[in-house]
Amino acid sequence: MSGVEQRRNLASWLPWCLAVVLGLRMAVHQARVVDQRANGFVAYYTSARLLTEGEDPVHFYDRPWFQRQVERFEPTVLEVFWATPPTMSLLALPLSGLGYYEARALWVGVSFLIVIATTAWLLPALRVSGLWAPAFVGFTFLYRPLASTLEHGQFYPLGLALLAVVFHGYRTGRDLPAGIPLGFMLITKNAGLLIWPLLAIRKRWRAMAWAVSLAAFTALASWPWIGSAAWGRYLRDASEVTRNPLLAVTAYQTVFGFFHHLFGLGGAPIGAPLMQLPALATALTWIASGALLILTALVAQRSGARDLMFAAFVLLGLMITPVTGDSHFTLALLSIAVLVAEAQRRNTAYALVLLAGALLIAADLPYRSPRLADGPIALLAYPKLYGTLLLWGLALWTAHERRLGHPAELLEPRTEKPNREFLLECSWRALRSRDRRASARCAPCVDELAIDALELPGAPVRIVRDRPLARGGGKAPPPREIRERGFNGIGECGGIDWRHSDGALRRPIGDVADCSADDRHAGRSRLERDDAGGFVTRGHDDQVRLPIQRGDRVSRLNPVERDVPVHLEFPREILNGSVERVFSRDVEVYLRQAMDHASKRVEQGALVLHRVQARDV
Repeated sequence: MSGVEQRRNLASWLPWCLAVVLGLRMAVHQARVVDQRANGFVAYYTSARLLTEGEDPVHFYDRPWFQRQVERFEPTVLEVFWATPPTMSLLALPLSGLGYYEARALWVGVSFLIVIATTAWLLPALRVSGLWAPAFVGFTFLYRPLASTLEHGQFYPLGLALLAVVFHGYRTGRDLPAGIPLGFMLITKNAGLLIWPLLAIRKRWRAMAWAVSLAAFTALASWPWIGSAAWGRYLRDASEVTRNPLLAVTAYQTVFGFFHHLFGLGGAPIGAPLMQLPALATALTWIASGALLILTALVAQRSGARDLMFAAFVLLGLMITPVTGDSHFTLALLSIAVLVAEAQRRNTAYALVLLAGALLIAADLPYRSPRLADGPIALLAYPKLYGTLLLWGLALWTAHERRLGHPAELLEPRTEKPNREFLLECSWRALRSRDRRASARCAPCVDELAIDALELPGAPVRIVRDRPLARGGGKAPPPREIRERGFNGIGECGGIDWRHSDGALRRPIGDVADCSADDRHAGRSRLERDDAGGFVTRGHDDQVRLPIQRGDRVSRLNPVERDVPVHLEFPREILNGSVERVFSRDVEVYLRQAMDHASKRVEQGALVLHRVQARDV
């Protein structure tokens, strides 16, 4: 091994070594503070012990009574059982037979391992590679909300793992893994509430049915021990949660807390508001929360970027839920991982915006300081809210950009196993891309496109350069309204509605080869005047020549079916008005493209495919 290779290998391993050191640092820190007094886990443990001792869970919502029970294990800690389902006591039920400190140490240790396992799964699942992978791992171990969650023994490391399972089920079309963890989060901690609107927008009714079934089964199975009185008290407290004035303290980094801190009644320990206008605070909270939710839902309906929309809804839930504290932001690690996967294929400005938002959430800033509680300076007391809002905007902007198909997604496909749905999406993004960077890699850029009916082909098709194709006269079919309602491989139906051209395309373009004008590709021949190309299924050993004469209108060929490639590649520029032909089973599609003058186009020197026609389909 040469010296250059040795230095290169050393440079690639150094970031991972630093990430491991940061992980060991967090582990040592948690081992030192595991026996220190803190709230959080003590509520889980106390409620579980009381449940095994036969106490009525309705008393859990009696603050003085529950505080006396907490003092049996943590005498100097204030803790409440408030606006939480009574089934939260089931979380620590398996540990109720242990002593309090033994149970807490085991809970924190398992939570730390769960975070490591979740991070290790997210990296390959999102295809995070290069320096981005160790950077994200190191960032996770420096993430202050995670450290705070472990110090208090909170639920959210487990919640992060459950959310990752929901994310996996959502992006792969599996309803069972998407629904079961979501139902568990709902019945135990009311977490993941904003994932439900996303599932409804995507029409994932089965996943929602699984979640409701799990929640209902848990409630019914625990009914003999919990009873109806506890559920009634919980529903009453949940309906009055926004009446708690302490939600305006800066510890709650939410839209609700922001406006009620600035325009609420104030007082100790909240601080002095800018002006006392409680009605204005309530109105601004509803307007801002509604606007954020509606905007996110609109983008979700129009964008096929599943990962980014999931990340956006997670961040949205953190912002508009009134009780979001420091520990809740552990769930934002999933959204940050999704954006990191996107940033590795973007420019430096994109990475800097991501870094700014992530640091605002991750940094241990003194936002709870009393010096930031009064007057206009309180605007500086919401860094986590600003960071979450910045990341949410970045995710939404990227998802909206995907509607036209960013070339980064074509170069780095997201699916682990390419399928028909992936090929379909990549085909249209390749055609509809107008990005200048895309034109450098893929000469044909769609300017105007109309689709008559999209169908998933039985096999992907492959561009073969310099294939002969006879062209004759013939009138293109009239434009019709486009609507594709097909199963997309992940349990969703998508719609495409474009009417900008006078032609129609019948079949999607599945796979594009790195073609050349050599005989390495199937059926190379020439016409007397036209240099053309065609789409055929992969057949390197097949020679196909057109049994037609010059001047004929159209001759039909039998489709060539061979083993198909699965990776998307790009053709080089096709000049002189060449024509592409698609053979997929018994469907033939003509694609006619024209070359505009370079001086009249933004993409100078790029071929613009501006008319797509379907004949003899």
